Amino acid sequence: MNRVYITLIISTILVGCASTRQLGELPATESEFNLSLDELKEKYPDITEYNKGFGHCTSVDEFVSKLGEPSTIDTEDLQMPFLSVPIGISAGGVGGAAVVVIAYGMYPKQPRKYYWVKGKYLVSARVLTDISCRYNNRVHMFEWNEAS
Repeated sequence: MNRVYITLIISTILVGCASTRQLGELPATESEFNLSLDELKEKYPDITEYNKGFGHCTSVDEFVSKLGEPSTIDTEDLQMPFLSVPIGISAGGVGGAAVVVIAYGMYPKQPRKYYWVKGKYLVSARVLTDISCRYNNRVHMFEWNEAS
C-alpha cells in the first residue's frame, strides 16, 4: 500500500514539471481588444488554450507583463483545504488530522481571480498556488468574455 502512495506523490510532482509552458502572444493594442472573440481566438490561440481549464505552470507574472496590472484581484473563499476540514473532522482522530494537513500541504493558499477590463472584454485569470507547479503562482484558467 505504501508503494501506491509513493507512486501517487511522485506522479503529482512530475505532472507539474511536464506542463510548464511559455505564454504566447496576446492582444496589445486598443484596436485588437475591439475585435470579435472569434478573430481574437484565431489570431491568439492561447486565449482558447487557457480557457479549457487545464492548468499550466505559466506564471501569473507573464500575464501581467502582457496585459498590465489587473483592475481587480479577488480571493476565492472556498477551496480544497477549506472543504477538507469537515471531512477531516468526520473521519476523526489521527486520520482526520492527516487529511487536513495533506490538503493544506498541497494547496497552501486560497485561489485568486485576476480581472482586466480591456476594450470590450472582461478578462479573468484564476491563479493557484499548489504542489503541481512547485508552489509558484500560476494561471489555472484564463477567460475572455464580452463586457456588457
